[in-house]
Amino acid sequence: DPNLMNGLVVPDKAERVLRFHHKTVHAALEIMGAIGVERPDQVEGKHVFKRVSSTKVLSYEQQYPEIEEGSLLPGKHNNSPAIQRWYETWGLHLQAHKEWQKKHHAAQA
Repeated sequence: DPNLMNGLVVPDKAERVLRFHHKTVHAALEIMGAIGVERPDQVEGKHVFKRVSSTKVLSYEQQYPEIEEGSLLPGKHNNSPAIQRWYETWGLHLQAHKEWQKKHHAAQA
């Protein structure tokens, strides 16, 4: 938008972006220190919580359990409890997925 570009003062914008970046990094380091990790790659689902109702808080690890790599690919045996919870979390149902697989495979045949 040309009108917005006229109001853009690049040196001022660059300084604001730099300050925002520094504050974001500082906040991330404070959070990491509070949960007891030293590096971002150490942050796990068990460290992050989400309120799911007025009385219930779950960790991301509880909400989104790890599943075996490739287990969501068509043709895989998808009956593990972790995968069932994954489907429920995302509003999907295992039976609906199995029906889709059946139709998909029939269409390819």
